[in-house]
This record gives sequence, C-alpha cells and structure tokens, in this order.
Amino acid sequence: MSKAIVSFGSHQYEVAPGATIEVLRLPYQAGEEFDWDKVNWVAPEGETPAKTGRPTVPGAKVRFQVVAHGRGDKVIVFKKRSKKAWRKRRGHRTDLTKIQVKEIVCG
Repeated sequence: MSKAIVSFGSHQYEVAPGATIEVLRLPYQAGEEFDWDKVNWVAPEGETPAKTGRPTVPGAKVRFQVVAHGRGDKVIVFKKRSKKAWRKRRGHRTDLTKIQVKEIVCG
C-alpha cells in the first residue's frame, strides 16, 4: 500500500488510498476531483524506497475527491483579568472540507 504525507496550509497529513481527512476549507465543489502537488514524503508500493522532498517531492501528486463541506466544533476563547471585573468570551467554528484520497502518483 502506498502512503504519502501532504501539506495543507501549516498542517501535514499522512494519507493512503481510500483514507478520508478534514482540512481547512478548499475552493472546490462537493464531488469534484483535484490533484495536490504539495507532497512532502511518498512511499510507493513494492520494492522502491520512500522519497523525501526538500520541501516537496518533484513529480509526486495525490488525487483527492471532495466529499462534503462543514464546520468544526466550537472553540471558546475566554479571557479574564484577575482582581478586576473584566471578562471576555468569544468563540468560533472553523470551516472545513472533508476529502477522500483516490490515488497517489509517485513522480
């Protein structure tokens, strides 16, 4: 089974064909396929040794399919100053895209 480590923004994910991951929102529609070339490490099937990129592996790419768009869990940011009656409570939910790995191409 081939594996790869890909970068989305400042996050890195280890992926294999058929795996599903959630990344920060991408500008693709649900059901659409796209190729991603920011592959940091790839281990193809068979006897070939793994390839490490500096920073990316030339010619390697991973084909993804967008499954759905959604939002993450709510994160509460609470700030308080002791000995004062000052409190601030804010929250946010990150926009996410769920994608599935279709194929890993080792350049």
